[in-house]
Amino acid sequence: MTFRRFFTSFALLGLLAGSCNAAVIARDATKTLSTPRGSVQAYSSNGVDRYTVPYAVPPVGTNRFQDPVDVGSFASSLDASKLPPVCAQLDANGQVTGSEDCLYVTIYTPSTATPSSKLPVLAWVHGGSFMSGGTADLDPSAFAKSQNAVVVLVSYRLGALGWLKYDKYGFTGNYGLKDVILALKFIQSDIAAYGGDPSTVTLAGQSSGAEIVKSLLVTPCAANLFRRAIMHSAPLDYNDQTVETANGVGAAFVDRFAHCRGWVCVKTASVDSILEWQAELVQQAQLGNLSVPGVAMAEPLKTCIDGSLVTRDFRQVVQSGGQLENPSRELIFTTTKDEACLTIYQVFGLYFGAGPYPQTLDDPSVQGLLAIFYGNRVAAINQSGLWDASLLPSDDDAVRKQLVRLGTDFVWTCPNTVSARALSNAGKVFLAEFDIGVPFNGASTPTLCKDRVGHQDDLPLLFRIPSSSARLTFVQQTAQLELFTRWSAFMRSGDPNASGYAAWPLVAGQAGQEKVFVFGGADGKSKGAVQTAPRKDECAVYTFA
Repeated sequence: MTFRRFFTSFALLGLLAGSCNAAVIARDATKTLSTPRGSVQAYSSNGVDRYTVPYAVPPVGTNRFQDPVDVGSFASSLDASKLPPVCAQLDANGQVTGSEDCLYVTIYTPSTATPSSKLPVLAWVHGGSFMSGGTADLDPSAFAKSQNAVVVLVSYRLGALGWLKYDKYGFTGNYGLKDVILALKFIQSDIAAYGGDPSTVTLAGQSSGAEIVKSLLVTPCAANLFRRAIMHSAPLDYNDQTVETANGVGAAFVDRFAHCRGWVCVKTASVDSILEWQAELVQQAQLGNLSVPGVAMAEPLKTCIDGSLVTRDFRQVVQSGGQLENPSRELIFTTTKDEACLTIYQVFGLYFGAGPYPQTLDDPSVQGLLAIFYGNRVAAINQSGLWDASLLPSDDDAVRKQLVRLGTDFVWTCPNTVSARALSNAGKVFLAEFDIGVPFNGASTPTLCKDRVGHQDDLPLLFRIPSSSARLTFVQQTAQLELFTRWSAFMRSGDPNASGYAAWPLVAGQAGQEKVFVFGGADGKSKGAVQTAPRKDECAVYTFA
């Protein structure tokens, strides 16, 4: 298996969100807008204007592995009608795609908006394990038009190009995080020209994009760049890296895989070479062969708590009862019912092929997997019996199904619950679970994950996504309307409650009493409803890694 193939096979562990191929949309009309940086030409369709605008100087040549630089004014009228390229990455076939010139925001605004409209703004950070994904396939036009809101999709550098830290050679890391911060500054200075209100920016993201959001919640220089935050499916069991860990990963990348003896070798390498070295790094991280303490298998390149830009670890803030940079900021944490389904499906495929699969959690191969993923927490998991295969009698696939439940609980549901509860002591915090969704991968969804709501399956409710192009059912349309209405209310007031829907209370501050709003209701087919600590027993076993 080639390094690129291995990287692609393990992409699921990176929690991919946001595919890499731009949707083909018929061009309807153009429109020119005057902005503080110059005039821009939009793509206009069905009552929505779309602008793809650079917010930074292209990070190429001498600007590679450097902090982003504000783009300044446009030299002439800017054609902002095209979708942006994805940032350089490996596609689903392990081939290089995208461009280093990728630092754009894509702005969707109702065609009726004017500079005096002051519409609420949703700034979205895509996911992809800090290594993949993009914004071209995320179309929020329906949300922008129906809710009379502005949506800004943010592109940022990925993989080694966005996150490499190696102090020995002057690679400071966190370039992708700095990109998002500069994009938020662009929104603050420019969004009024597009009809948005910079004082009502809600920063939102999914998966690793949500991890970027949570890191910015404890980043001092970002404190005044957004008002509220929504985190979809943040794998909060993963922490940000220490300087020691990030430098260890950087050393492995430069010395072990690139075989470089200085910074010039890396800075002048081809994109293909950088992504090849990155794939080798990821492979060894997934196999546990990186020999760098503190590395999350799914995310070897990510945010570093460097002491200057990022001064605190979000997870430690939660554990210690500390406060965010803006403690009163309104927050929503969300997860899906079966987050870990695709992960378990592909992990079993890599380890066991087409089967047969182990039949008990006591099987040594299963215990080995548990040790890799959960470390010193395995004993408590085993002793609890809450995820034992015997709870699904006469089911030949009981082990996989229970590991889906365990992975969902330990990587997503429980750490999000713990975080929401801890932060509710200082601000307004809401917690939700999607028990209804739309298969993100459409017809290619594996059998294990059919009729489940997995990682990313909430996204097609918020965006039009080509990979999930099937027409929404009536039940899904109902859930979409409720999501639109509640997110719009939250963007405007900091409260997701809306007329005609069930009351959504604050999460509450006592363990085992958390109020969780469930999209899809008790049967996954109704309007949303509130449940009290639906995973109470499981989260009582959970501790942070």
